[in-house]
Amino acid sequence: MTWWSPRRWGAPQLLAAWVAYWVLLAAVAFARPALVMYRIRDLPEGSSKAQVSLGDQGFVAHIVSQGRTLIDWRASGTTVLLWLVVPPLLIFIAWLVMRPRPGQARPGELGAGDPLAGYEAARRERAREERR
Repeated sequence: MTWWSPRRWGAPQLLAAWVAYWVLLAAVAFARPALVMYRIRDLPEGSSKAQVSLGDQGFVAHIVSQGRTLIDWRASGTTVLLWLVVPPLLIFIAWLVMRPRPGQARPGELGAGDPLAGYEAARRERAREERR
């Protein structure tokens, strides 16, 4: 079992996993529009138009430069909501399922002794009873 296993996580690690997911999602969703807007910033005024919004129409990224459409992305509000909520919910469910139950021995607490250690003592006890 490694450090990234949800079995060892507490609430702070679960929250950190959610935040890491949301940061990665934002980086993936906004990387290309941000890069294109960075590239067109030095073009003459009025030759480019950029619109990136999250509103009633969902997520919209529309960038036009010198009459050419560079980006035209649209995602409904439901799709955006599902991308924001479902993966963290799945992480939470996995965390709940994999956590040890109260009173249940954790793998590290189980004795790592010889499984046949009691066998020899039981065999001797049986032999003593047979002699009586």
